[in-house]
Amino acid sequence: MNIPPTVLVALAKLNLRIGKKLVYTTTDVSGEIVSEIARVAGIFKTGVNEVDGAMVLLPINSVRATLHYDARDATLVAVTIDDQRHAERMRDEIAAAVGNPQREVLTWKPNSFGPTSSIWALLSYR
Repeated sequence: MNIPPTVLVALAKLNLRIGKKLVYTTTDVSGEIVSEIARVAGIFKTGVNEVDGAMVLLPINSVRATLHYDARDATLVAVTIDDQRHAERMRDEIAAAVGNPQREVLTWKPNSFGPTSSIWALLSYR
């Protein structure tokens, strides 16, 4: 019997309850449509409506297997900082560390996260 991985979902906007199954569909590394099942282990609330209606947290190894990625592959890296006033400086430092002009490092705009800010580093290592 194949036991589905556990998943955490944001707020009950997705109309799920703990213990229920969630089917997610996405595209894999080759652009093929793939689906997988996960069981809801918890529900959380971020306070941002757009996030609470769509975010699902899955175990990284389960996602890698579904997407056919290996441990060194990534298409998006999110970094959260405590003080949004440092977002541009952090973006510049991350871009310098990546050192590849073909990779884009962006700050989250508009920032609706209050005292925190996310920097999205759009990176592909494949």
